[in-house]
Amino acid sequence: MKSLALALMLAAAPVAVLAQTAPSAQSRPAAAAGAAPNTFDDPAARAAAPQAAAQAAQAQPGEQAQAPDVARAERTLREIIAAAQTGEFDYSVFSDNLATQIRGQAAQVTPLVQGFGELRSVSHAGEQQGAALFEVVFANAETQWVIGFDEDDKVGVLLFRPKPAA
Repeated sequence: MKSLALALMLAAAPVAVLAQTAPSAQSRPAAAAGAAPNTFDDPAARAAAPQAAAQAAQAQPGEQAQAPDVARAERTLREIIAAAQTGEFDYSVFSDNLATQIRGQAAQVTPLVQGFGELRSVSHAGEQQGAALFEVVFANAETQWVIGFDEDDKVGVLLFRPKPAA
């Protein structure tokens, strides 16, 4: 079973935004998760990104500092999941195309996400073709979510699926 939920429900929709394949280079976000400079290897990049360096320096021992775009993606994802569980989506955070698709699928997605149960954890798991990949654990399901932003800084990519077996 490769995918569950939204991916299955949207299989009939031939829109790349919600497919498991990457968006085309034309629709790829201008600033994707993981696009921050590598401040560990390049001191010049650290000088160019003082805010990110300051956040990393302020992290408490044992805390994992996240790049601002990853933190924003996580925050946005948590808001979207909460909205999906209540059925009250804020469509203004989505691109027009994605908002249209989510509106059409909300009646199926809401009970599905509600069935996952209480949200237990969200952890950044890397990048998938320019978008942030998160492992999201609920009381009744372990999932992966992909979220990416478009050139207008709106959510243009959103997908969830079961977490693959190890």
